[in-house]
Amino acid sequence: MDNKLSKNEIDEIVNFFTKLVNEDNILVIPEDVFSKLTLEHGVLLNEYFKQTRLFKLPTSEVRFFEWLKVNDEPVWNDLWNMDSADKGMYCVSLAFLPLILERDGRGMPICDLETVDNYFFSVKHFPDREAQLFLESIRERFMNRDDLTTAQLLALEISVGDIDIWHFAYKHNVELKKAKDAVAELVADNTLIHLKEAEHLAPFIQF
Repeated sequence: MDNKLSKNEIDEIVNFFTKLVNEDNILVIPEDVFSKLTLEHGVLLNEYFKQTRLFKLPTSEVRFFEWLKVNDEPVWNDLWNMDSADKGMYCVSLAFLPLILERDGRGMPICDLETVDNYFFSVKHFPDREAQLFLESIRERFMNRDDLTTAQLLALEISVGDIDIWHFAYKHNVELKKAKDAVAELVADNTLIHLKEAEHLAPFIQF
């Protein structure tokens, strides 16, 4: 791992977090500790924890999934098809820790749904030069502080980084139906490709 930490510092960090692994081999990070974690910490923990591969989501992401349960229960069921008291509830792979530590509202990506349509997008889902020109015009509007439609805002977010429609709606306080309608609008205009099946999305996912 290429980082600025010394070996002693790395050992101290790993030893500290090893003590936070519970009896179910899940890393449970207290909120006051989580709030101080940096992206570098996330990369380090993901790399050095070989046996513990799960961690408990922070409160901020748990709030999102509780919102999701209310606003799109079929998606929540696809992700967390278990009793709410189950010890594995809201525990995910450490591979997602660096993404969550970006703290940019994208959170844990929802991109492998099996029973409902996926709504996960990356810049690669803009198919051609015309779509790129569309993005450039949106960026110009944004820089000029002009108002953006929901579809334009969604396209801008996708151009910045991978995002699913649920985190987009939650981040911007947009009604979920309106957010999905924005996807349909971009698809109808041949600006965005919507791959609904997890197997078709897989080549576009990098994390």
